[in-house]
Amino acid sequence: MVNKYLKALILTIVLLALGLWLMNSIEERRIAAVARELEELSLDADQTQQLLFYETVFGSNAEICPVLSGLIGAQEEKTKDVLAKFEAVNASGASLDVRTLRRKYLNENVRLYLFVEKYRQECNDTNRTSVLYFFTEKTFNPDEAAQQKVLDSIVNDCPHVRVFALPHDEGIPVADVIISKYGIASYPSLVINGEKITGLRAKGELVGKLGCGIGDANITRERLFDQPSA
Repeated sequence: MVNKYLKALILTIVLLALGLWLMNSIEERRIAAVARELEELSLDADQTQQLLFYETVFGSNAEICPVLSGLIGAQEEKTKDVLAKFEAVNASGASLDVRTLRRKYLNENVRLYLFVEKYRQECNDTNRTSVLYFFTEKTFNPDEAAQQKVLDSIVNDCPHVRVFALPHDEGIPVADVIISKYGIASYPSLVINGEKITGLRAKGELVGKLGCGIGDANITRERLFDQPSA
């Protein structure tokens, strides 16, 4: 009888260990996949940086603007894909690997924002509009959650709008500089076309500033939370 229970216990332990191993293996593969895509993003960013350095050295941007437009557009799409995959991995836990991936993603996102702004200045591109969205990472804020849903909806409706979400409490140097420049002291906060916008704002108000010509200026807090995020 003892042997019977002992065998059952051993089998249970083996099955449990196997299940944990499979879960860890799957998680490691997912993290590795996101890491590879972030590395590819970094390589793409290096190429973009080379083109901008070319303009600095030779003082001419006529020949690089079409190439830059294509590169930056591709980086924007890749960044969206990586973000979706990273959020899936991040939901599974805050391991050291995941935190490192997050830092890498934020670095690439900041670098892409700077590339986009440099490209707009050098190539006189008015077809892209950048929105800086500052939020709190370490604590939950319902207004920030609602604002994120509004921004997701705007991005879906306005192809020329790109939202760069930057946590104010992660010690990102560029974010800290922008926060200081605009005197941002509360969250959520946005910067659109050089204008600081603080507090929860409805879709109708924001699309008016972004030139989309859509939206409902009378969206309430309740409707904001009911609206599905993209």
